[in-house]
Amino acid sequence: MQARAFLLEPLLKQTTTSLATLALLLELASPLRAQQGPESDEEESEVITIVGSSKDSQAGFTTKIATDALVGETTSVAEVLGRSVGVSVRSLGGLGGFASVSIRGASPSNTAMYIDGVPVSKLGTASQDLGAFELQSFSEIEVFRGAVPMRLGGAAMGGAVEFRSMGHVAKRRISLSSGAGSFGAKHLIARAAERIGKWAYVASLGYRGADGDYRYFNDNGTLLRDDDDRYEERRNNDFDMVHAHARASYGLANGTLEAGTRTTLKYQGIPGLGSVQSDASSLDSLSELVDVGFRRSGGGLRVSGKSYLFFDQQVYRDLMGEVGLGNQHNRYRTTSSGLIGNLEYLASPMHLLKASFDVGYERFRSRDLLDTSNAFARAWRGSVGAALADELAIGSHFSVVPILRIDGQRTSAGLDWDPVVATPETGPRSELFFSPRMTMSYARDELELKASAGRYFRAPTSTELFGDRGFLVGNPELLAETGLSADMGVVHQWQQAPEPLRTLYVQAAVFGAQQKDAIVLLPSAGGAALAQNLGSALLYGIEASLHAQFKTGLRLGGNYTLIESEQRETLRSYEGKRLPLRPKHQVYARADYKPALASWSMLTADLTYTTGNALDAANLSLVPARFFVGAGLQAQMGSHWLLGFTAKNLLNQRVESIDLDPAPRPDLKTAPRAVADFLGYPLPGRSFYLTLNTTI
Repeated sequence: MQARAFLLEPLLKQTTTSLATLALLLELASPLRAQQGPESDEEESEVITIVGSSKDSQAGFTTKIATDALVGETTSVAEVLGRSVGVSVRSLGGLGGFASVSIRGASPSNTAMYIDGVPVSKLGTASQDLGAFELQSFSEIEVFRGAVPMRLGGAAMGGAVEFRSMGHVAKRRISLSSGAGSFGAKHLIARAAERIGKWAYVASLGYRGADGDYRYFNDNGTLLRDDDDRYEERRNNDFDMVHAHARASYGLANGTLEAGTRTTLKYQGIPGLGSVQSDASSLDSLSELVDVGFRRSGGGLRVSGKSYLFFDQQVYRDLMGEVGLGNQHNRYRTTSSGLIGNLEYLASPMHLLKASFDVGYERFRSRDLLDTSNAFARAWRGSVGAALADELAIGSHFSVVPILRIDGQRTSAGLDWDPVVATPETGPRSELFFSPRMTMSYARDELELKASAGRYFRAPTSTELFGDRGFLVGNPELLAETGLSADMGVVHQWQQAPEPLRTLYVQAAVFGAQQKDAIVLLPSAGGAALAQNLGSALLYGIEASLHAQFKTGLRLGGNYTLIESEQRETLRSYEGKRLPLRPKHQVYARADYKPALASWSMLTADLTYTTGNALDAANLSLVPARFFVGAGLQAQMGSHWLLGFTAKNLLNQRVESIDLDPAPRPDLKTAPRAVADFLGYPLPGRSFYLTLNTTI
């Protein structure tokens, strides 16, 4: 309760901003209703969740996810992204738990996250909690694997994920979604969208929560003994989340003005690992994002700009040391603001010149709430970046896009930090990064060949540089992670698919990355972890996906990802070992079927297979492979009601065996272990969910 009280003060201010913005958008729209033309009698075309080419010509391989196609399912942002080729999600297990995304084996800190073009990675921690993103508040999600569009800036190793709030708004649409299911899951979400003359808006308000009290297998931390194994109920795994979001656009003669606001409040328990549960640890978060932007084009010139303000706060409470190595009660606040600009100029039919710039400023504050006599620990970072590109068309089929980007950053620990690791001249540090890259494309008829290569970087976070005054010891002399990444592949989309198909799409690629000066947290004296640069690593693999729609009403889709990894130039015990938390094989397949005699319904089935992975750099602590089967049914009841039923993990897989290498004795070569996420948190067994959606 005390932790939540610290959230209420800024929540009142942030929620007031959101509600005021929403009220303003609706107020501006109201007088224009008389100007609205007659609505079209045509229904919006069906939106299919499918991979596709990006509108960003200099981007690499992409996956687009239209959220409207998922309205009848009970799912989450993390779960949907985890189905995508080349993507894995790490979580605390269960619906709504803390989750982060990894693309092509890159760590979550090497995957850039954007909401409506605004970067939301923070100075304090590089990864963002996907569990705090409400899927139904977005219209589209796009995953960029490898090359990232220049307009998004940065140079992330794995790629980027962009969440978009406002899709195509054709007419007035108001929807209400409610649902309930296993382990206390429930949600209630209202969403509205409308186009009124030159105005268009979308808005949503909702609640989602769950108890998370599923039963799981507990080996009691004794892998070689089975007399103390048992099934028990998950504790302290609940969450409650409220979100409010609004966005509006106004059409100009040659452009668009757009503004939006988004607020999320989430309370969640931290359950601890499977063998040792926690009862009271929690992580509460509050975030607010406001942005204003424009787009304008004419005379061969296209210009866009955006300004933003992002506030994010977490309160971590572990008063009994159940999760960490000691008692902790900390509050972390990050405030960031910035400007982003993009320009495109068609210099000739063969040259499309592009330029972008971004300026940002972040302030991070951390406070130990167990000792309020200490001053706030502060850190700040100023950044500026610019990029130039020339999209060069060679003939009618081949294009080359060289891109040169430069980033400058200045980071300071502020006056109130007292780093454990200090140098004689600990103070502000300035860094300059060059990240050139190039993409190439050959397109002919329905076939496109793509390739890209470039340099990337990730600057250390303030926690990695200066510590948290708890059990993370910072290192002001840390170097930024750098490296090279490249990919090459093919995309084929048949305009006239062979019988009996209606559409057919195939995508395949090979990729690789060389990482240098990887930042890791290594155990040190006193149980603390020290941030250090540790050697290099090699990542490479293949990815392939296929989506087909038959004229009979059947849709099939699936993907496969292979990720190989190797640690190099590191500690002897790690040399040549796989990077932890990277499963080697991932497979996802799905089938949707609309029967001809019951076109009002749709049956779905899917399966997920993931090989085991190691939790540690020495590859000694293993997580078993998992095979999940799911099913669903959606029924359209009249023109306004949709009933959805979702079943997950139908085989109730909760425990699997892992190989013991070397075997401790001839009759003990395997041991049972809980089916868990990549971080080792046990996953729920069989579960069922029911949703009811109405649209006006």
